[in-house]
This record gives sequence, C-alpha cells and structure tokens, in this order.
Amino acid sequence: MLETVPAVLLLFRRTRRAGAVLMLPMILNVALMNYAIDLWPATQRISTVFLVMNLYLLACDWSLWRRLTIELFHRPLVSPSRWRTAGDIAEIAAALLIPAAVTFYLFSQVSLLMQPIVDFIGDRHINRAGTWIVRQLALDGRDSPIQGESLMYFDFSKVCHYAADGRTSEGKFDADRARHTFRIDDVVSAPGLNSIHGTYRIDGGRMILDSGPSSPTVHLVLERYRWGKQLPFRPAPQSSGKARGL
Repeated sequence: MLETVPAVLLLFRRTRRAGAVLMLPMILNVALMNYAIDLWPATQRISTVFLVMNLYLLACDWSLWRRLTIELFHRPLVSPSRWRTAGDIAEIAAALLIPAAVTFYLFSQVSLLMQPIVDFIGDRHINRAGTWIVRQLALDGRDSPIQGESLMYFDFSKVCHYAADGRTSEGKFDADRARHTFRIDDVVSAPGLNSIHGTYRIDGGRMILDSGPSSPTVHLVLERYRWGKQLPFRPAPQSSGKARGL
C-alpha cells in the first residue's frame, strides 16, 4: 500500500518531515472520502484523528515550511508582458480544467456501467453496504423455509454472493433496468435451485423477483439491508414492448 512508504519514513528522525509531507494527501483523501460517502461514525472519527496527528507533525516545523513556501513561490522581477500573463492564465486554467474533465469523464463512464444494474447494487460498495436480506422464497407456489439470516449481495462486477445458515454461494448476475429483467446463475439459494431469470419490480425498500416461463417457478422477495444514502441516478427509460428475460 502507498501509505507504507511515508509510514516507514515517520519512524526515523531524519526522514520524519518527508513522511509527514507524503502522508498528508493520502490521509486527507481518506478522511474526505469517509465523510463524502457517509461511512460509519467510528470510521470517520478514526480518519479524522489520524489527519489531526499528521497536521500536528507538520505544525511542529511551521517555520521551515513557511521559509520553503516563500522560496518556492518567489519570482525574480521581470518586465510584464501580455504573452507572459496569457501563459500564466493558461497554466492555471489547465491545472484546474484537466483534472475536472478527467473526473467528469470517469464518473460518467461508471454511471453508464452501473445504470442497468443500479436497482440491484445501489451505489455504496464499502464493507458490503447495499446487501439484501431474503424475506420470502417460494418454489412452485410453496414457501421454502429460510434458515436464520439469509443475505444476498450484488457487486459492481456482476458477481452475486449468497450467505445463509453458515454456507455461502457465489455466482453471476445481470439485469436490465429499462426492461426490469434479471438473470442470476450459479447461486444455490435453495436445494436444486442455482439459476433464476425473469422480471423484477421495486416496491419501496423491497425488490420482488419472479422467474420467467423458461425456468422453475420462483418468487423471491428481497429487502434492503444496511443501505445508506443513494445517489440520484437518472430514472429508468420506459420500455414500450413487453419485458423479456435476459
């Protein structure tokens, strides 16, 4: 991990300043992300404490950083010119616009990838936030007993995890938000059942999945479990045709 290098530098008196400087952007990024995606309060507090400790180490050498900053930004007197001014403005604009453009592009690409399956995964993938708990599982019209706490988790890479009564199963899934269709394969959620595909609908905090005619009759009711704040993704487009299985 990148934090290892500055952490080792902090252990020695001669390299502690370099360690504190290198650690600052990393721990600041961690702290800001913890608050931005609204992680658990304990996680936020821990990252804040580490950030304060890092700032304290830097404050101990305030005079050194002040002199270094003055030397760094000191410029010899030169006669002003329009070309130099334009170059300075272009340099500042590039430093601001290029990272903003790259960030916007990456976010838009991730949003496009998540759009078809966002009903299943939400947008929080930290420590399995976005898990579903199984509330009902019916096979051929008969309720299948649910032993203990049965959980399903759909991740961004279209992998489905199922855990119940001390056993786990892992498979693949796919979905189409526009047509409200889904497919779950290689996940053993009941004896003899390892593949489900059909249509689904969202009912508040629940998702109801019903199998199509080409698979065993399955009625599965999932309820959101440990879901946090969600980003306002665009509404799913309306489909004019009849929903078909994937």
